[in-house]
Amino acid sequence: MMVLARHTTLWVAFPVALCLVGTSACARPSASDRAQSLVRQHREEEAVALLRKDLAARPDDVPARRLLVRLLGFTGDMPGARAETEELARRLGPGREHEREREQHERHRTT
Repeated sequence: MMVLARHTTLWVAFPVALCLVGTSACARPSASDRAQSLVRQHREEEAVALLRKDLAARPDDVPARRLLVRLLGFTGDMPGARAETEELARRLGPGREHEREREQHERHRTT
């Protein structure tokens, strides 16, 4: 009887383990990751559109906004980069000046 119980436990545990491994191994990449992939394919305009869409749904996605600032600067949209930098500074709030300075440095470096 003990062998039968262990056999049944394995039949239950194995599919559960497969489900857990399968769902964690297939995590969807972030918007920033997908945008970086598009940039590597020289599809910068698509990357900008993807990041804008992501930020419309999740406006507090700081890594996506930072990447958008860099992409806008790279593509020559300086007014857009400036506006996104200001939005980033507003969202970061007071006391995080070093992050704002870093964004300004990134913006000036691309010009």
